[in-house]
Amino acid sequence: MIDLSKTIDLSTTYLGLKLKNPLVCSSSPMCEEVGNIRRMEDAGAAAVVLHSLFEEQIELESDELDRYIMQGAEMSA
Repeated sequence: MIDLSKTIDLSTTYLGLKLKNPLVCSSSPMCEEVGNIRRMEDAGAAAVVLHSLFEEQIELESDELDRYIMQGAEMSA
């Protein structure tokens, strides 16, 4: 018979954060809505990795660079 009165300590540290267990949800489309993140927490996830807060800025700068490169490609020497 298993004695359930004693619990196993699954706590750990991740990137300097103290977590109650090692279950960490990685960045994915599921992490885009707060409701999904709360469901992950309810299911036992100790942490969630979110998308970069600056992803939009990186994409904008990349698009701008592509536009400048394409402008120069149509000119001849």
